Formats: sequence, C-alpha cells, structure tokens
Amino acid sequence: MLPVRTAPFYAVALNPVAIGSLVGLVVTENCEVINNSGDVVENLYAVGEMCQGGNIATIYGGLSGVGTAIHTGRIAGEHAKDAIRG
Repeated sequence: MLPVRTAPFYAVALNPVAIGSLVGLVVTENCEVINNSGDVVENLYAVGEMCQGGNIATIYGGLSGVGTAIHTGRIAGEHAKDAIRG
C-alpha cells in the first residue's frame, strides 16, 4: 500500500449489522419442515432464512440472503406442485 497524500480526503461512518440468522427449522432437501419426532409435517414448507438446519443446509451451504430465498422457494414450490398433481 502507498500513502494517500493528495487531497481531498473523505470519511464515511460505517455501522455494520448482521442481516442473517443462524438458526431455523429443520427441513428436507425439498424444504419440507421436519418436526421434533423426525417426521415430515405434511404440506408445511420453510424457505429462505427459515430453513437453516437439516439436509438443505448441508446440500446448499451458506443460506442467507435473497438468492437463498429464491432458490429454496422454487424447490418448495416445485415440490408442492408435484405433490398436488400426484
């Protein structure tokens, strides 16, 4: 790094915040919610930051932000659609 010697100089106050959660419902790879007994709760899905635990977190990693909400929302929607059609 070289010293900055030429003006003008600017400063910005930064206030970092956490915008994600680290916990959530345990879900299957299809975003179906799993209850405390380890059974799938019929017709209940969790997407985005609500599905931080279980298989989906292992498969897709990170899980925070809009991209995750879109991605898991599509998974849940496709699975729900297929379940309705039989």
